[in-house]
Amino acid sequence: MRELLEKALKAFNASSDYVQKILNELELIGVTELRSEGPVQLYTGVNVVGKGQNSVVVRGVLLGMYDCVCKILRPDASRQDLLHEARALICANSVGVGPRLYTFTRHVLVMEYVRGQTLDEWVRANPQDSDIKKLVQNLLEQCFRLDQVGLVHDELSRPREHVIVREDLTPCIIDFETSSFETSGRRTNLTQILNALVLGGSETAQIIRSRLGLTEEKMRQLRQLLSMYKQERTQDLFREILRIVIG
Repeated sequence: MRELLEKALKAFNASSDYVQKILNELELIGVTELRSEGPVQLYTGVNVVGKGQNSVVVRGVLLGMYDCVCKILRPDASRQDLLHEARALICANSVGVGPRLYTFTRHVLVMEYVRGQTLDEWVRANPQDSDIKKLVQNLLEQCFRLDQVGLVHDELSRPREHVIVREDLTPCIIDFETSSFETSGRRTNLTQILNALVLGGSETAQIIRSRLGLTEEKMRQLRQLLSMYKQERTQDLFREILRIVIG
């Protein structure tokens, strides 16, 4: 495990002391194996699930039996730790949203490995209209639940990078690193996702809009309802939004 971790972190100029610190944390929380698997290959020859400005995500095994991913803070990160994201995931998980957080330390999050396609890939694969409706409804319901607990993802205007469609066709919102806790304010998850999925000009939005049969009149009504929703995130308003979008 040390050799792979060393190669993964050396890609970000980690010192031997930093590698040892992360190794100690992994062992402390029960990670027994790291795997060189994933679509991203680092220049050190290790494959990973993903990398960002502050972290690298590596496949792993928890307690010798559970598939997982380990999100590890990069040594050159602008953040001091991953505790904010851990708190956000705990909150999201409490309302059935996001990959399951198994355990964490200051510098490592151990989470469920979400198998599936990006939202754009899934839409381009030409799913049935009924499946699109189910997925969009599920995603809107997840966003509404996040709004109810005051957790704003902040990146859902770019769902192609933050929504994975699982093999059972359920969507999973990932990467809560830049999320924020807000009990008031006009920024909502529901408005973000609908602006991207339905009201936007991307190819994915155009396909979804067409497959849902959203007319110009329905779009006008939706914009009005979303403007009201920013002021008051009620169950009644959400149901009306859902009625317009899903039918």
